Amino acid sequence: MDKHGNSIRNNIFQDKVNVITFIGHSLNQADYSYFESRFDQYDIFHSNVKVEFYYYPGNITLKHSEFERKAISKQEERKMMKNIFKL
Repeated sequence: MDKHGNSIRNNIFQDKVNVITFIGHSLNQADYSYFESRFDQYDIFHSNVKVEFYYYPGNITLKHSEFERKAISKQEERKMMKNIFKL
């Protein structure tokens, strides 16, 4: 990406924030540099900035029992939490 594209990307963020909300992000290792740049930008480890993650657990088909759907949903939640802690 050229310098112009990077300057546009960096200028779309506010200077000061109280909360950073990520919605439906994969949180894969390939995304870490993006998160790191946001966390550095807002110095989240030395400030009161709150970080929120929201995700969609996916389509759990009706062919599963209620018990299985809850178990699958819980597995997805654990997977997402592991990715957040790795981040």
